[in-house]
Amino acid sequence: MVDLSGWPASMRLILISLPFLLIITGGLINTYIAGSSHFDVMCRAFRRSSGLRDEIMIWGTLSQKSRMVIVSAMTLGLIWPSLGYRQGWLSIQDTKDFPGYLSWLMKISSYCLLSGFAILFLLICFTKLTRS
Repeated sequence: MVDLSGWPASMRLILISLPFLLIITGGLINTYIAGSSHFDVMCRAFRRSSGLRDEIMIWGTLSQKSRMVIVSAMTLGLIWPSLGYRQGWLSIQDTKDFPGYLSWLMKISSYCLLSGFAILFLLICFTKLTRS
């Protein structure tokens, strides 16, 4: 267990707020992609991939929540394309032709969310809570 009671208050505040800042940043980027014309660009870029058609059939595209889920699911194909190739839901040509700026945004969103939740998990598991 890590005892944070001896740390300066500013360091404790930064350590506690960092995971929430990362989670909020990742969520806002994902929301921005799902709610803007970037979503249509992503759908056109993945036009040959059956994974996008399956996700749209399951979730639909009418609500912001469903569009965010679809963006998150398709980001997996950008981060780990070999998984999508092996399982047959991702086209190799789609990943090669995918716009670089959108790929970068989607990856940053996922990395922010994953690292934020990982840091939060570690803080919850390994810090000692004491009353001062």
